[in-house]
Amino acid sequence: MSKAVFQEQLGGSTTIQAQNTADTFTLQLPAADGTLVHTDTNGTATFVNLSLTGDVVAGTWGADTIDVAHGGTGAVTLTGYVKGAGTAAMTASATIPNTDITGLGNMSVQDSDSVTITGGTANGLTIGATNPAAATVTTLRVNSTLSLAGSTGSSGQVLTSNGGSAPTWQTIPGSGTVTSIDVSGGTTGLTTSGGPVTASGTITLAGTLAVANGGTGATTAGDALTSLGAYPASNPSGFTSNTGTVTDVTGSAPISSSGGTTPAISISQATTSTDGYLSSTDWNTFNNKGSGTVTSVGGTGTVNGLTLTGTVTSSGNLTLGGTLNLSSPPAIGGTAPAAGTFTTLIDSYGNVRSIPKSGAAKTTSYTLATTDNGQFIEVGSGGSITIPDATFATGNAVSVFNNTSGNITITCTITTAYIGGTDSDKATVTLATRGVATILFISGTVCVISGNVT
Repeated sequence: MSKAVFQEQLGGSTTIQAQNTADTFTLQLPAADGTLVHTDTNGTATFVNLSLTGDVVAGTWGADTIDVAHGGTGAVTLTGYVKGAGTAAMTASATIPNTDITGLGNMSVQDSDSVTITGGTANGLTIGATNPAAATVTTLRVNSTLSLAGSTGSSGQVLTSNGGSAPTWQTIPGSGTVTSIDVSGGTTGLTTSGGPVTASGTITLAGTLAVANGGTGATTAGDALTSLGAYPASNPSGFTSNTGTVTDVTGSAPISSSGGTTPAISISQATTSTDGYLSSTDWNTFNNKGSGTVTSVGGTGTVNGLTLTGTVTSSGNLTLGGTLNLSSPPAIGGTAPAAGTFTTLIDSYGNVRSIPKSGAAKTTSYTLATTDNGQFIEVGSGGSITIPDATFATGNAVSVFNNTSGNITITCTITTAYIGGTDSDKATVTLATRGVATILFISGTVCVISGNVT
């Protein structure tokens, strides 16, 4: 059990002058076990700005910590580097966090503009981080492997720069300075002189190129012919004794040959069963064949799905059957079309007796296109129509169906737009709900709009 001693007595009270000299405080120590009592001039039992001096010579501390506001750390234990953060309890760290170092930048990512490292070793250091800046290095020493942008390059490669982006590893083609060059004729029969050339000079080629290397191996025509095995050297000029001899000549029908060294070449006259030449009599007969009687005509074959069959020897009919395939249609009527009767006539849009729909319903602003010609446009919720200028041709027509519960607007950017039966140019027209409007183009710049429009 500890006892509080005040003015060398157990218990008692005293008056304490405040630092501001305006207030006084009374501190009463109990003589036995009890409570330390402190009152100010108002009698309030509150410890305000109470400072203790002197040495605590004995006793037991009864609290856990002294907070920062009263000169403590606010912590029970602290190991390592101590850090304060205002009035909060202090903390400790085994190392100093790089974010707590100011004036040198963030050392873990090297974002300082000027860091001087004297002596020692900097391991895992990235210079410039993600935004490299210019730097001056007096001596750059690499004891192991130099890595650039995660690449160490390959053997023989060097770092190069184009002056506008990061350096890259490149393989440099062989280059250097030739200090001496010479040429040898080898086994070609050619000789050289003037070599070796060490700085500047001329190498002269002479000699005769051998046959084995594409030459003649000779310096005269006669010797060249002999060297090439064409003619003997004893007869280099006329070569008459080496013109050759015909030993036999044959021919294929209707060409025939008598054979031997002096053959007679001939061609026989054609007959009804053998080929040959056409005599003048036969030619005139053939040339005068201007008319006659056809004794038999046959029909066969298929074109675009149609078939022709049958044979007529004197009189009769050939039979035309099948179904005309219009996937690659022939021209019906040629250059002068004639009337025809068809069960179903379909073009690229569908049945020509129907008005096809052009694409899906338009739910945004839509400008008519030439591919809409002859079709109708459905307008859904949120949709509107624009008629363009100088786009459609005379006679083109497009219908518009307002498939909404309200009116829609048709904007007329075309030069002139009339509502059928009126004489005023319209910039816009209103198409009523579930209404239909047909736009007939008088020209590329004039149209007439008819239907449920105002």
